[in-house]
Amino acid sequence: MIAKAIDEDTCYRCFLAGNWNGELVVYAQVATTPGMSAVLRDHWLAQGYAIAIASYVPAEHSRRDRAYHLRQVQGLFSRRCGQPQSVHEIDSQEEHKEMELSDSVLDL
Repeated sequence: MIAKAIDEDTCYRCFLAGNWNGELVVYAQVATTPGMSAVLRDHWLAQGYAIAIASYVPAEHSRRDRAYHLRQVQGLFSRRCGQPQSVHEIDSQEEHKEMELSDSVLDL
């Protein structure tokens, strides 16, 4: 883990692959749901992806809240590691989107 930031209702964590390919996976999760599995995280890192995770307690579970936290964790990553060439956003609340990304982009 290269960066971690915590406040009263949010935790951001960033991971950088040793062979970073310039791509960043930004993962949003509501703090009360299970997080990204270590197996999936380790697989993405082995493929050269960097990962930025935002765990947050939503005000009213709104899309605006999710978007805010995605921007925040992406900014934390960029300040520490530089600007990624491309960003893939996924959300623990949208499992079909995660599976689509896993199957197509990440070639699981």
